[in-house]
Amino acid sequence: MNIGWLFFISTLLTLCIGYFYTFQFTLVFIIFFSFAIAIGTFISSKIFNQVWHTKNIGYLMIINAFIMVVAGLYIQNHIEYIESIKMPEHVFHLSARQAWIKELTTIAGLVMLASGIVFLNRRRWLSGVSVAIGITILSMTSCKNSATNPKLFAVITQYEELKDQLDSLRSGPWEIETDTIRNLKLTGYLGLIAQIMALDTLTMTMDDFINKDLLLLEMENELNDISFKSHLLPLNSEGGFLTNIVYYIQYASPKSKEDSIQYLQKLQDLPRLIQYNQKLMEEGIKEGKTSPAIITQRCIDLTAPFQNIDINDNIFIAPLAANDSLFQLAKTLVKKEIEPAYLSFAIFLKDTYLPASPAIPGISHLKVVKNIMKIK
Repeated sequence: MNIGWLFFISTLLTLCIGYFYTFQFTLVFIIFFSFAIAIGTFISSKIFNQVWHTKNIGYLMIINAFIMVVAGLYIQNHIEYIESIKMPEHVFHLSARQAWIKELTTIAGLVMLASGIVFLNRRRWLSGVSVAIGITILSMTSCKNSATNPKLFAVITQYEELKDQLDSLRSGPWEIETDTIRNLKLTGYLGLIAQIMALDTLTMTMDDFINKDLLLLEMENELNDISFKSHLLPLNSEGGFLTNIVYYIQYASPKSKEDSIQYLQKLQDLPRLIQYNQKLMEEGIKEGKTSPAIITQRCIDLTAPFQNIDINDNIFIAPLAANDSLFQLAKTLVKKEIEPAYLSFAIFLKDTYLPASPAIPGISHLKVVKNIMKIK
């Protein structure tokens, strides 16, 4: 219903600006122009879930100031134009105001058309907005805060407690996800999904229904990854875990001694991270689940800069430049442990993983896919 009113208000606003263009300050313009602005703003804030905080109002004022500057330059350019065509001076201001109002009317007309399109497609559009709002509720705030169904509230609470438990079990500075974590996730998620499927959806509010569906999608997606054993494919077209390491190192900026120590601990644990992923890939080879050759070759290229590292100038030691003692420890660590780890992993990629990588990208070569196709 709000969308219909928004279309009506935008139409009314366009009509009022049209009156302003002709300078017919009739009762229609006087009453409905301000009314359309106020009510239109209120309705749009409801539809698009806008909250007018002080910061938002400040941004709006800055935008308005910028628009005023643009309007001034536009009018100045228009006056220079009408001067060049010898228009009588006494109509300069009238012409300039009408030129600017014409542009405002165009903008209002476009808004009217946009709101009309939204109104005509309101059912499909509202379902998309509901999903977007649900995703925001799930990802930016706790679902628990918006759940009103007691049984759904209990399931969400169990989900959050399980996530906390799984996070606490992640191993080492790089928080590696182990088989133990995946098995606990599998058991826990299956139990939670069974509880959700048993809920009475007829008594749920729209927010509860959205939260339920999104929570199901989240858990089912992770269960699919576990079932497919996606962890056996830690490389992708962007480098996978290799790129994640580089991103972390590049953007690391320790602010205190504690931060620097934590960073050094991550460097010390880096060889273990590489070896862990190599073991996953070795298991993947046994199961016939490997990345395509084009991705493997790309990752071989990514390891090249780290097989012969300049000990005095490299990305690993740069974040510790402000702490000389830790800086020296990092230099030794890079030369004795990190460089050999990368070299060993590169040899594994070239000699073992690349020959096992399929030449053609896709999943049709995987054993599990071939078995499914045979059944069908």
